[in-house]
Parts: sequence; C-alpha cells; structure tokens
Amino acid sequence: MFWDSFSEGYFPGQARLTDRHLSQISRKHESIYGEAVERLLCGPELQLPKGCHFSTPDGALRKDIRYRWWEACVGKTYQQMVFPPTNAVASDTIINAPKHADYPSSEPLTFFGHYALPANSDPICLPNLACLDLGCGKGGALTAYSWDGERELDSSKFTTIR
Repeated sequence: MFWDSFSEGYFPGQARLTDRHLSQISRKHESIYGEAVERLLCGPELQLPKGCHFSTPDGALRKDIRYRWWEACVGKTYQQMVFPPTNAVASDTIINAPKHADYPSSEPLTFFGHYALPANSDPICLPNLACLDLGCGKGGALTAYSWDGERELDSSKFTTIR
C-alpha cells in the first residue's frame, strides 16, 4: 500500500491497517489515529494561501483543497493541483508544500473516493489509480469496477448506476 510520509508516521513499518488499528479507529472520539485516518479516508488537503478561499457547490466556505496527491506538487499552482478540478480556486500561487513523489506505477490497482467528481468525469487518474466517487451521495452515479486481475485499468470495466 502507498502511504504518504504523514500517515506512515502513525503506522511505522505497517503495510496495512491491523485489526487493532481498525478497532481503535472505529471509536471516533477515542482514536489516536484520527488525523491519519481522516487523511486516508477523505484524502490529503492543502491549505490555501492566506486570504484565499472558495465556496463549494453546497455553499460551504473552504480554505483548503483536496488535491492531486498522486502527482508531485513541485512548481505547480493550487489551481493546477485542485481535485476535482474547479475554477472556484483562482490561486495561481505556487504551492509551498512538502515534496512527495508521483504515485508509483508499480503499485497495484488502487481505487479511492470521497471526492465527488462531476457527472461524466473520467474516473481514471493513472493507469493504476481511479476515483470511483462520481457523487452518488449527492445525486450522481454509483460507480464500480469489474476487476479480473489486470495490472492496468480498463475503461470498459467501469459500471455506473444512477
């Protein structure tokens, strides 16, 4: 499993979450892993530069963004890295964030969610990485992938139900 350095600090030397971790995590207000779990389940976020913010489609004011964590941020702007893409983040400021590498092509097929992509979005981010969240919790499609052991994603194997 691909861990970023932040999350890895909570689970040193672990390739996956253990039953003990899952038990502790399930007790939300007691969890010592809360911040790491939030990051793993909801995706890492970057704080926007001071004075920058945007409104989400449901009217919430945001001062941080979910971003393309599978790409290195070096030399890129917040607008280039926000995910899902939106014109609401009008910051052309270069990101000053911890450096991380691109998501390795050697990793197994990996699926993530909690990003609410717009309808008709291409879920494939990399040949081995896809976002299955096409907003089913907000009226969009429920999306699944039919895996048959392949090492690269096949766009014909996605199924969406409205």
